[in-house]
Formats: sequence, C-alpha cells, structure tokens
Amino acid sequence: MSLALAAVLTSLPIINGNYAILGQFPTVVAVHNTQACTGTLIAPDLVLTAAHCVHAPSLGLASQAEVTSRTTVMFDTIEVAASGGRIIAASETIPIGTFRVPGDPDLGLVFLAEAVTDIEPMPLNLDPAGAPTGVALTMIGFGKTATGSTGRLLYTAPKASESCTAFAVNNALFLCVDQHSGAGICEGDGGGPALATVDGRQRLVGVASYADAECDEFGAHMRTDAIVARQFLHEHAPELVPDPGTTPPTPLVPDDDCNVGGASGLGSGIVMLAALAFVRRPRRRATR
Repeated sequence: MSLALAAVLTSLPIINGNYAILGQFPTVVAVHNTQACTGTLIAPDLVLTAAHCVHAPSLGLASQAEVTSRTTVMFDTIEVAASGGRIIAASETIPIGTFRVPGDPDLGLVFLAEAVTDIEPMPLNLDPAGAPTGVALTMIGFGKTATGSTGRLLYTAPKASESCTAFAVNNALFLCVDQHSGAGICEGDGGGPALATVDGRQRLVGVASYADAECDEFGAHMRTDAIVARQFLHEHAPELVPDPGTTPPTPLVPDDDCNVGGASGLGSGIVMLAALAFVRRPRRRATR
C-alpha cells in the first residue's frame, strides 16, 4: 500500500469541532505527564486512555513507576489552563502489553489515587455488533489553541465511521473515520472517546489512537469491543468485563499485511495524538 499514515495523536485539537460547555461531557478528562492526552472515566477510580499516553518509552521515561508518579488527571474543566478544575493523581498506570507504534493495539489505564463518586462513569461497548461500520461516532478531545497554550474541550457532531481497509487499518481493532471533509481527531485528542448510541444508551466504543500526518484523511479509534481490549480490561478491571470472550468477530490480524492495525509497509507518516513536545498548529475554525 502506498498510503502515508500520519500522526499518533499528540497536541492538536478536534478539527472542525464544537466547543463543549462545562458539564456537557463530565466523564471526559485531561491526562497529563510529559505530554497531554484525553481520557474517559469508566469506573469511579479508573480512566481509559490510549497506551501511548502512559507508555514509558513513548513518553521518554525510564519506568512505569515514573510514568505513574508524573501522571495527573483533570476533571470538571473544559479548559485545562483555567482554574477550578479538579486534579487527581494517578496511583497506577498500565499500557496494554502488546502496544506498538502506531497503536497496534492502543489502550491504557490510569488508576486514580481517589475515587470519583459524583460522576457516573461512561459505560463501555463490548459487543462488536453494537459498533458496526457506519455507526455514528461523536469524537471528543482536548486541543491546543493556535498558540499552543491552552487545551480546550471540543467535540464533533455524530459522524458515520467507514471501513478501515481503505486506510490500511484493521477493522477488528479500529473504528475509522474519513476526515477529508475536515471533521475528526488530531493531535491532543489521543486517548479521547468516540461515543455512539448502543441499545439506546450512549457508550464508549473507541479510543482515539492515530491519524494521517495532516489529520485530513482519516482517524483511527481503538475499538473497546476488540478481543484484545476485552482481555486487557478483564485482566485489570474484571468488574467491568467479567467474561472477555475468546473469539474475535474477524481475524485479529488479517493475512494481508496491508490491513494491520499499525503501519507495516505503509511509510513513516503516522502521527500519535498526544501532545509530544506540544507541536504547534493553527486550530481550524469551530463549527457553529
């Protein structure tokens, strides 16, 4: 495949997004260590984010203990530089053990030093049938201003996912969004939620992982219903996933190496969506 993949979501915002108001997405949080990411409260003491947001080598840190000591989570804010947000330290951080750049697979956990009892956690979708290709996704994340100084919470209107095969990405691991029209994820949104209505209830169906270098072709969200995701969550949060199941809906890694979760053979244009070195890029105008 000749497609040049892009950025592991680092410091830029939801593109062509809407500004969230305080309290609109109470489970969506800012995750900070050596970079800035987004995450989602899935249990009173547990935040789900991307692996690259808590992976020691990706963060330039020597150990997982150092990642944990430097990780904080901010609640009750739509602007991370503003005062008034609630900051809780991490008690443990865990990236999925099989993570490899660019997000293959890409899930991480942040256990909180104190439980959050006044916010109802976001329920997970664990059934692949609940998030088929074409499911409408609402994507949410903290992004930078044009000067790179402030993380502001933005979200997209519901947007249908598309088959990942057009972007050389594995459908069994990821939900993909065509971003040629301008709306989607970019740097700074890494670890942020993709929400969908499943069985009449809003659920977390994907975690923002990576996009093309300009964030104008596609965005890939790690599926919460992928077998590796269910196994990872079962191992560390069995109360959320009592039975991870054993059979993926489609082959985990198809024989066609052009459709793996990462970018094998696809060039070096991947951009992880966390705020590595706080990369500067002007924000596109938010929709009204």
